[in-house]
Amino acid sequence: MLETFPKEKKVPKHSKLTPDSCQQELKSPNLQSKKGDISKTFPKKEGRKKFQLKTYENLPI
Repeated sequence: MLETFPKEKKVPKHSKLTPDSCQQELKSPNLQSKKGDISKTFPKKEGRKKFQLKTYENLPI
């Protein structure tokens, strides 16, 4: 999942990152296949949101 984001596009800690903005990322056309994978792993919406937040927290900054 992490290789989906380019290394130069780092997310600063002070950026307004909400579960909603994470969902917007998932809806991008180029991430459709990734979204499918996440939907299988986390069938419930809440689970997907938690997964997305964890993914952003673990990005090297």
